[in-house]
Amino acid sequence: MKKGFITLAIGEHYCKLAENLFRSYKVFSDDTIPFWVITNSEGETRLRKIFDGVIVLDNYYGTFLDKIWIY
Repeated sequence: MKKGFITLAIGEHYCKLAENLFRSYKVFSDDTIPFWVITNSEGETRLRKIFDGVIVLDNYYGTFLDKIWIY
């Protein structure tokens, strides 16, 4: 089984927080574990330059229901 991290960032505010999370992880860890983000299209372009992978949601609620739907 391959290990990795994934985070959910819907909206510009959460995209910025996800970017900060990723950068902090890279500063304080020597691991090469892949780090992906699930997002809407608002921060997609910027996040593609940073994260190892980006999944863009076509349909999203913008609430906690996104986490339930993805699960």
